[in-house]
Amino acid sequence: MRKLNSLWILLGVVSLVHAQAQTVAPKATPPPLGPGPLIARAPAACQWLMSMKSGLATPTMLADPQTKFDKRTLVTITGPTRREINADTSGQKMEIWYTGGAEATFYPGQKDPTITLQGANVDARGISNDYSKSDFPGFEWITRHNYTGVQMMLGIPCIVFHDGPVDVVAANAPVNPNPPIPQSGSTAYIAADSRLPVLLQTDGGFTMYQWEQPPSSPLTLPAAIQDALGSIQARVQREAAPPAIP
Repeated sequence: MRKLNSLWILLGVVSLVHAQAQTVAPKATPPPLGPGPLIARAPAACQWLMSMKSGLATPTMLADPQTKFDKRTLVTITGPTRREINADTSGQKMEIWYTGGAEATFYPGQKDPTITLQGANVDARGISNDYSKSDFPGFEWITRHNYTGVQMMLGIPCIVFHDGPVDVVAANAPVNPNPPIPQSGSTAYIAADSRLPVLLQTDGGFTMYQWEQPPSSPLTLPAAIQDALGSIQARVQREAAPPAIP
């Protein structure tokens, strides 16, 4: 019995030493967020490039112009019209237009657009993205409760949000003034001044946002989209019209 008690005491000491060696990093109090939205709506006229890649991002990878991305999307907005040009590694491009509750998609090799109207069963796909509440899908989870502080990312002072496990570090590890991107959960970096996105890291990959000069003239819907929307509107009006009285 005495040997058994000694064994339990030894195991307790080992567990205590291990717990002291590996502990959750102390959580410092982040600077206050201040008023305003956590992430802003896109300006009325703007353009940005989204670069997406599976796996984990590192600051070195993001700064390297030779990094190859799985997909890139150029987004242009003027007023109520939004255009997205998507390109993958094969060079295939898909162009999507959003305007007035309608989505028009030119698939690779397709001359005529596929049209979907929000709230109308024009085809079976449905609107792929609803931008009525946010211009940036994927950031719905950020709240004031998972705000962690301010950090430089891609040379931009950012407010940072993290949802998921906290990385475990050695208790005696030196303080890192430029901490790496967390390796688990979701982390969002939002420009502190404009409140526009800079980087989104998730378990599945990351999306980098690079803001460009706004367009110098308003977007104009291609004629094929205007014709298709006109035909759909005429059809909807015919179906909604009351039957003729004989």
